[in-house]
Amino acid sequence: MYALPAFLPLFIMIRSDFRERQIGVVWLILFGLLAVAGNCLEFGWREFGFRMLVNGTAVFCMAAVVWLYLRLRYGTTKGYIGWGDLWFLACLTPLFGLRELVGFLTISFVLTLAVWWMCKNAWTTRGEIPLVGTVGLCYIGYVCLKLITR
Repeated sequence: MYALPAFLPLFIMIRSDFRERQIGVVWLILFGLLAVAGNCLEFGWREFGFRMLVNGTAVFCMAAVVWLYLRLRYGTTKGYIGWGDLWFLACLTPLFGLRELVGFLTISFVLTLAVWWMCKNAWTTRGEIPLVGTVGLCYIGYVCLKLITR
């Protein structure tokens, strides 16, 4: 229930990411603040700090592997993932337990690639993947599913 106020800036970021391939820093900060506040109200500050430490380390390790792959495969990392994408993923880290986070990121990234591949083959679209938009939609679905199954 505490996650719902963060949906407003998230909807704005999703729309912006799909249309302009950019997200506003104000909306990202507002989303992060509302998500952190909701997480702290639901689980407490200690759990928030623990999740930031553990999940932040896991996300950092995943990002390092992706960075290394891009450097070895393409010789550069520019143009593949933006700072907004990274900050958005950082905002998501305290919202999950470690297993939930890894599962959520795996499923949402697979769905993101599948949707991007279908759209790219069906319409002439830019080759960029709207990561914040697609992962944001997956997060909304995840929260709604959790609210329904409580």
